[in-house]
Formats: sequence, C-alpha cells, structure tokens
Amino acid sequence: MPITELNHYFVRSRDIERSRSFYCDALGFEVMPRPNFPFPGYWLGVGGKVQVHMGPDEAPEATAHYFGTSAASARDNAGVVDHIAFQGTDAEGMAQRLTKLGLPARMRHIAEISLLQIFVADPDGLMIELNFPGIAAAPVWAQSPLQEPASAPLTRIARGEFVVKLLPLAVEGQPDGSRIGRMSIDKSISGDLVATTTGQMLSAMTEVKGSAGYVAVERVDGVLDGRKGTFVLQHTGTMNRGAPGMSVLVVPDSGTGELEGLAGEFRIIIAEGRHSYEFSYLLPQP
Repeated sequence: MPITELNHYFVRSRDIERSRSFYCDALGFEVMPRPNFPFPGYWLGVGGKVQVHMGPDEAPEATAHYFGTSAASARDNAGVVDHIAFQGTDAEGMAQRLTKLGLPARMRHIAEISLLQIFVADPDGLMIELNFPGIAAAPVWAQSPLQEPASAPLTRIARGEFVVKLLPLAVEGQPDGSRIGRMSIDKSISGDLVATTTGQMLSAMTEVKGSAGYVAVERVDGVLDGRKGTFVLQHTGTMNRGAPGMSVLVVPDSGTGELEGLAGEFRIIIAEGRHSYEFSYLLPQP
C-alpha cells in the first residue's frame, strides 16, 4: 500500500504552552480533541485535520509512549529533521501576523514556480517553511529578502555549569506546620556565561510524594558572549508526582549595560549530582 500523505509530526517541546501559543497565534492552528495519553500535550490542526502533535521533552517513560527521540533532542537541535513545510493562503496576512508578534522571518520568491515562501523558527528552533503558491511576482511588501532589521538578534546557546547555595529564610504570615518555604539563592555560574546571582525562592510542598511547586527571581551579574551587564531570571516550577516541569525565563527589559535587550530561556539540567545549564538567548547586535 503506497504512502498517501504526511499525517502529522511530533514536537518534543521545552515549554508546551509556549509552543501551543506559537502554532495557534502565529500560524493559525486550532487545538483539537486529543486522546487521554499518559503525558500532557496537544493535537493541533487546520480544517478538522490534525497536523502537529506536541508533548514535553521530559515526559516520563518516553520510550514506552513511542517517542522516537531522546529528551536531549529538544535541547540539542540535533538535525534529525531540518524543517517542516506547510502550504497556506494569504501570504501578506501571515507576514503581518508574524511582524505583530515580533517573530523574525525570512521571505523568498521563486518566480519559475510562482511561489512565495516565509521561513520562521518555532520556540524549540525547528524551522517552519510556509509556502504560498500562485504568486507570479514578488509583492511590493515582500521585496526585501529579510523581513526584519539588519541588526536583528540571532538565537545563541550558552552552556556551562553552576554551583548554587540555598539558605532557609523566615516566612511571614504562615501558620505553624505550613508547607510554604522561602530560601535565599546564591549561585556561581561558569562556562559561556560567567556570572554570580542573588535571589529568593518560594516553595510549596504537598502531602503527595513527588508533588510540589516553586517560584523564584534572581538577579544575574556577569559576562555573556563577551558582553558585561545584569539581567533578571524568573523561575516557575512544578513537580507532578515525579514528573518535572520548569520554566526559567529572562524578565523582559531587565537587561542592563551591554546586555540591554537580552531575552531567553535558561534551562537547568541536573545529572549525577551536578548542575549544568543551556541558555538559549537573543541579544541585539552592538
């Protein structure tokens, strides 16, 4: 029996809510009914047809759920898949939507096949190609080969290790026996980012083993890509009966000095008792 069409592709996302927002808000997909799989995620489609399935990169027992890649695939951009292409209509409307959302995009017109293409990366770095057939000549609004400023930032990845010191602090307004805790954060970071941080964390434990949550804010002072300054990281983390979920993002407009305009996600990795990080970031050109 011959293959008839591409049914869907699966994205292992570092942040499924952020990825859902990209595919729905930027590309116009719709959330569709999804079976009760034993891991969180979404089915996304157009016109009642599923085309994208997404789940977390750290889903427990991923092999048993027929995942075809490792959790590191969502972080390493290993190149198993180079890009995914969709066909669409209203190229100008799509370009305006991406511009409104602040998503860097590139355009290309291929005159010999009357095709206009828009290229945009999803939140996990997978390149999305959008094809708009039947456009014989490049429209005026698409004459520029780059639909972004020449100085637009490029996504970079910094890697290294860190040592963290947590000390308990008093919690005000909580009854005796409360499972709410507060700690100070002092961190020393090495590698591509050389910095020290100070901050505070609030945590909440539960009576269920393996379920908890925390939020934290820390100020980072150091050098990134040879540029010195400060910025603030905001943490949001949960543990759902042993399944972790964590987001550590740069607070918008918190960068100072040579790190002004910095944006990004700081991914914490704990393995064999050591703390390391992968910092995917955007930094405007000087």
